[in-house]
Amino acid sequence: MIKKIIAVMCATVVCSGLAFLPNYNGKSIVPTINAALEGDYYTDEYGVTYRFTIDQSDNTACLKGIKNVKSNLILPSSVTLNGNSYTVTKLGNGFGYHYEEINSITIPNTIYSLGDSCFYLADNLVSVNGGDSINEIGRDTFQYTAWEENQKNTKGYCNLGKYLIRYFSSEETVDLSKSEFDNIEYICPLALKSIIKTKKLILPKNMKSISIDAILIHNEENTPYILNEVKFYDAKSNKYIDLYDACMSDNYSDYSFMYDNYDAFLQTQLCDKIALDYTKKIFSKCGIKYLGSTNNTGYSAWEEYQIIRKLYIYVCDNFTEYNCENGKSSSFKTEFFYRHGIMCHDFAEMFKYFCDAAGITCVVAYGNNHEFNDVKIGDKWFNLDSCASWNLSVQSFLTTDNVFKEPSGSHTKTYKSTYLQCTTQIGDVNQDGYINSIDASLILDAYSSSRVSNRNNNFSSFDLVLCDVDRNGYVNAIDSSWVLSYYSYVQTHKGGETPSLEQYMHNNGLHII
Repeated sequence: MIKKIIAVMCATVVCSGLAFLPNYNGKSIVPTINAALEGDYYTDEYGVTYRFTIDQSDNTACLKGIKNVKSNLILPSSVTLNGNSYTVTKLGNGFGYHYEEINSITIPNTIYSLGDSCFYLADNLVSVNGGDSINEIGRDTFQYTAWEENQKNTKGYCNLGKYLIRYFSSEETVDLSKSEFDNIEYICPLALKSIIKTKKLILPKNMKSISIDAILIHNEENTPYILNEVKFYDAKSNKYIDLYDACMSDNYSDYSFMYDNYDAFLQTQLCDKIALDYTKKIFSKCGIKYLGSTNNTGYSAWEEYQIIRKLYIYVCDNFTEYNCENGKSSSFKTEFFYRHGIMCHDFAEMFKYFCDAAGITCVVAYGNNHEFNDVKIGDKWFNLDSCASWNLSVQSFLTTDNVFKEPSGSHTKTYKSTYLQCTTQIGDVNQDGYINSIDASLILDAYSSSRVSNRNNNFSSFDLVLCDVDRNGYVNAIDSSWVLSYYSYVQTHKGGETPSLEQYMHNNGLHII
């Protein structure tokens, strides 16, 4: 498909007669480069020297560097290497950086991508021609040029065709829905970094995408932008939609904007509010009270356990696209509406965020190239990994450090987490370091005590947590049966390696339900 697009671009350049091009000594021919080796500098017929790389997969070239710059610069549309022609489609990062000699540039229609900082600090650049095929512009491109400054002074923003490169404003309301912005389809990286005083933003009517880095914090305090209202145009309903209302709607998936652009607003007060209120909505579904603090909640250990269990199941059921190598999320908050597949870091941060809001003490723990959580129940710590959502395994939910190592070596804690030692094992009700028939008897006793209202209950809230061996939220005879079965297995197979209770249950098909 890319080859076809490039072919069309090339045909467009040839058929157009190149009328838009300025002249070199009265000539209006797109310069070409003939080279013998890739990566070195080669000079075109006008004396401009370029360094480029070749992509053999689609027969294209990327211009990486430039020397002997002319004030009137016409970029080449092709390069020839060892007799083979390659279409120039990209300018690499930093191309034209700080070249004060350049007064104007002409970009052929073959080029569709400008990397970061292209022509950055090219102070005397006053004219940019062509570039009609561009569909990607990196951050800081054309920044601190006379061309950008002139647009800033005359209209308050800088654009290259359908690309909004920079918007300059100290206003509380920025309205890009005005007709003068109807041609804007893309908002570039850092384009909105100057709207630090803006509270309300109305996006262009025909906007297709806004860069994830369009709004980027540069202040020392790293505090979010005060932006708290965003409106986007929804072509399906033919009207402007409030972003907050769309996020809170049960039908938020109807808005394609949510999937393509939500993460651009992560560093705003609006995103913080959306995440907070969406969390309250999740808590309502789970039957969890929103507290917003872990201080003096008054919860018993059993209540803490039930909250943690509900949160674990919710995260595992609703955020299952684990992608360790190619996770694309900028923050777990994007995953509420923008499902691209997330990494262990996102799961761990999300679970901590939920726990903090529910009054549960939780930290992010670090393993070998992995992140998970340690949660506190009563005065004891337990390991938990919510990104193990493919099996909801008891091996990953409320376990000791030793047990946690069993599913994967990645759960072996690094120095960052060693101060939180998780040594209390569910099933070891009397906490003597062994799981045996005594614990099975205690579980049955706890179960019976809970069923007979006039019987003295000698079990604490935390004891009940240790009794729920299968982690299903109830203490009953089944928990005792698991302990007896495990104890019998260990006694029968004393010669071999002894699995943990969690490993034994997992091998026998138990999953958190």
